[in-house]
Amino acid sequence: MDGSDSYAFAGFRFSARRKELIRAGSSIPLGSRAADVLAILLRHAGQTVSKETLMAAVWPDRVVEENNLTVQLSALRRALGETAGGERFIHTEAGRGYRFVAPVTDAEAPSAGPAPVPDWTPARKPSIAALPFDSMSSDPDHVHFADGMVEDIITELSRYPALFVIARNSSFSYRGQARDMRQIGTELGVRYLLEGSVRRGGSRVRVNTQLIDAETGGHIWAERYDRDIGDMFSVQDEITRAVAMAIEPAVHAAEQVRASRVPPANLGAWEAFHRGMWFLEQMDPASNDQARAFFERAIELDPRFASAHAWLVQVWVNQRHVFFNHGGQDVAALAKAEAYRAVALDPNDAATHAALSWAFYMNGDPVSGVASGEHALSLNPNHVEAHRALAQNLVWLGRIEQSRDTLLSCLLLCPRGSRNWMTLHQLTAIHYLAGDYQAAAEAGLRVMAVRPKAVAHRWLIGALGRLGRIDEAKMAMEAARGILGMSFDEYARLKAPSVPDQFHEHLKEGLRLAGWRG
Repeated sequence: MDGSDSYAFAGFRFSARRKELIRAGSSIPLGSRAADVLAILLRHAGQTVSKETLMAAVWPDRVVEENNLTVQLSALRRALGETAGGERFIHTEAGRGYRFVAPVTDAEAPSAGPAPVPDWTPARKPSIAALPFDSMSSDPDHVHFADGMVEDIITELSRYPALFVIARNSSFSYRGQARDMRQIGTELGVRYLLEGSVRRGGSRVRVNTQLIDAETGGHIWAERYDRDIGDMFSVQDEITRAVAMAIEPAVHAAEQVRASRVPPANLGAWEAFHRGMWFLEQMDPASNDQARAFFERAIELDPRFASAHAWLVQVWVNQRHVFFNHGGQDVAALAKAEAYRAVALDPNDAATHAALSWAFYMNGDPVSGVASGEHALSLNPNHVEAHRALAQNLVWLGRIEQSRDTLLSCLLLCPRGSRNWMTLHQLTAIHYLAGDYQAAAEAGLRVMAVRPKAVAHRWLIGALGRLGRIDEAKMAMEAARGILGMSFDEYARLKAPSVPDQFHEHLKEGLRLAGWRG
């Protein structure tokens, strides 16, 4: 196939020149570098291509770690619909490289039959296009910096299976044009548009980004990033990651608003799922039950809906570790069963492995929980829930500093996430265990300010006790009693199976200093 530009295989068509992958008439989101990898493998279909050859071709001017290639291959396999271990298209030859094993023909050749319809059609997902960022300079290097950032944002967003991301060649066709966002949204068939600008001045770079509802033209989210330019590639990677981490929760928040407008009788699986997400974030027992009902409804409408299975795990986590109400059920076993179903349905989704990490935590197996969390982050380093799950398992293995760093990265890279209060709740416990009682108290008080009924605050109470702030500790203790559904003494003695005995004793000592008589 040397010299070819367009290829056809197994119902797919791929243009190396346009970096566009199409199946069943729909463009499949594929980052620029993943497209480069695919082009090389197709050009040498049936032959083994070494890792060194791929890395030199895809990153000709950069020295990168092998993990970068692994990430692109993972994204490519997910886009092609490969199952874990199935290797329908790309065969890994240990120690040698990779080989494209499916039959490949020229794209202009007659098709052997109708293309199969994807299991999850784009219409069911929120769709987004990243437009080329405006460079506030005529310097070609500045333009390349802006283009490279948008290309990488497209790649990062493509790691989220719940988003349908328009390919670069389509969105970049609007470079230099006057932008009517509603018209562009209609032409590209997307709900959301990302636009931005890049300004360089001396040793500083400023990147402005905004996410727009393409149907209304209204702004959903905006952020500004000011950085010392230093290593240009490092700054580009940092901002790319921050934007990707912020966009995904912003889109899901907007999807929850959309779902709330659909009459209950007309709910599809996607709308039922997002109704469930809205109730999940209210964080009270009744809303948690409602979230469970909507997730189960989504699964009933679409049994292959992996995300609904994955987030049902969080319902069980809340029921056991936040509301302490098992209802006579083995919620740890239920969580593990749902997590395994989610992973089986979509083994290449970071969210399903994050759910499995939480399930292992619930079942007192933090070693497996860390492995699942790390695997989730290998699939998508920007997945906030995977960071949280990994951190929760790390701390119970005594890796407290690593756990704290994992959570702090969530707050730094996604400072406006709607579930950031959960990260703060985890940090309250971790700061406490690290002996930083002042930081623990600050984090716990921030949780109480934004979600006063979400959790019972024993780590905060312990920290206030250690600091001698007894009056504040007593007020927090009274607030906890009001939402517990049990005596404070029962609550103070509760210990999850993952928690080492010495950690629990450390907590109880702080509670005694705060006035608990247990």
